[in-house]
Amino acid sequence: MKLAKNRLAIILGLIIVAGGAGANFTTLMRNDEAKGLRLALNVAGNQLSVYEDGKLTRTFKVSVGMKEFQTPAGNYTIRDVTWNPWWHPPKSDWAVGRKPEPPGPLNPMGRVKLNFGPLLYIHGTVDWQSLGQPASHGCVRMRNTDLIELAKLVHQYGTPNLAEGTLAQLEKSPTMTRTIRLKTPIRFSAQYDVATIENGFLTIYPDHYGLVRKQVREQVELKFEEHGIDPRRVNKDRLERLLEKSETRRVVMSLDSLFAGGSAARGEELTETRTH
Repeated sequence: MKLAKNRLAIILGLIIVAGGAGANFTTLMRNDEAKGLRLALNVAGNQLSVYEDGKLTRTFKVSVGMKEFQTPAGNYTIRDVTWNPWWHPPKSDWAVGRKPEPPGPLNPMGRVKLNFGPLLYIHGTVDWQSLGQPASHGCVRMRNTDLIELAKLVHQYGTPNLAEGTLAQLEKSPTMTRTIRLKTPIRFSAQYDVATIENGFLTIYPDHYGLVRKQVREQVELKFEEHGIDPRRVNKDRLERLLEKSETRRVVMSLDSLFAGGSAARGEELTETRTH
């Protein structure tokens, strides 16, 4: 009991000190976590979001792993960037008989790869038609032009003192392979959110991995709670129709349309996606 009181006194002391400096201790912690560059992947939504100093600045359509090669959720760190990489076949059944491929227009790794885990990369692809759905063997695929843009941003935060002209030369020379170690590692997180609320819209994604199953409604209700939405305002019939359609497609509806008094037709969008 005495130890608990001592801990409480220390915590209160830290808050008072921070307050005396004109800041709240909790706010200081959050601000510190928000500094710099952070990448966030929604595996269920096949979407990569970019945050700079806590502010969302970009979103990219990507492809994640197929159901049998799931992209794992977790918190990772990107420590290096490889421009114009070689592709080396992994020791997996699907790659039996394949040979290493040098950098080039048809290389499976594309123009850049960012390593975030053992044999897991954010990398380029020429198969742009697969973007927006699970299509890889666990990696995160991006359009090459998008990935070059992202890689430059990673270098801006990770290697701010990189020699001038280096990136321009690597971008211009698609067969020049070079791995650059980041002085400041970049945070990367992956999560499996089948329901999101952004800019006044509720989006529900198909549960491609079968991880949520009958708990999609619970995830939606949790998002309502996180955003301070009173569930009594939600039209249950409209929500039920969205949940049914989300089994095979991405569904989007404005919150105004979802509320009991809103227009049922306004703001709804259905987008077909292939299931695996």
